[in-house]
Amino acid sequence: MKDSANIFERVYNGMSALCGNGALSERLERVLQTIAPLRADEFPEAMRSDFITLQEGIIAARKPGTTDEDRERLSEDCLRLYTKAARLEGTLQNIVGGG
Repeated sequence: MKDSANIFERVYNGMSALCGNGALSERLERVLQTIAPLRADEFPEAMRSDFITLQEGIIAARKPGTTDEDRERLSEDCLRLYTKAARLEGTLQNIVGGG
């Protein structure tokens, strides 16, 4: 069984890092560091491609020539993953969501 509370906690902390201070590239690196311990097979199948896309996208964004628009798309990918993670059932989601 997938540990939805751990997935949500990591993705939630990644979203918090994205909303923090610093250049967008720095914040995306913090997102990657936060979600790095997770593996794609830990996610429900419907979320795996979102996780892989975000993870690979942030790594690719380290290369020269990455634009602000590329980084903004990664931010949207992070929000998409967070939104799906927030819909998972788990204790932490209820605490964070106030439910």
